[in-house]
Amino acid sequence: MRIRFALAMLLLAAPTAFGQDQLPSRRSAAHWLDTDQLCGTLKFATPKKKRITTTDGKAETTSYENVLKAAAVKLYKGRESDENCCEGRESVGSTKTTKFGAFEFPGFQAGWYWLRVESGDFSSTIPLHVTSDFNEKSCHDPSGGRIITVDTHHPTPEMRIY
Repeated sequence: MRIRFALAMLLLAAPTAFGQDQLPSRRSAAHWLDTDQLCGTLKFATPKKKRITTTDGKAETTSYENVLKAAAVKLYKGRESDENCCEGRESVGSTKTTKFGAFEFPGFQAGWYWLRVESGDFSSTIPLHVTSDFNEKSCHDPSGGRIITVDTHHPTPEMRIY
């Protein structure tokens, strides 16, 4: 009986002794979005619909991108291990989006950032992993654009090439 007990204890202790029961290192709960620059356009997932009357008198509904106009955008420094933001932290930059939803934070280096967006009763905090130092030419290049959809479960970035 003692041998069985000792053997059972040895089997239970073995994984711990050899590090086999250790949990894998856990990344933060934040879903960091990779982007190359701190600039782009902020939009909602649901398009804006506009009903128009054509020249022949027919009514037509068209959809447009629903951008965040004049939204307050604050930038906070983050860490890869962060799970949330921004209480107790000072913002490192702030701006407002244009009437086309565009924003930029010039002069910032690659790193981990939190983008806090507020417009009316809408607010969202987006974790960004910026992969390159700020490049004005890249941000203003008319052949491409960065769009961040802010109101999905996990905000999504996309790069469009025109």
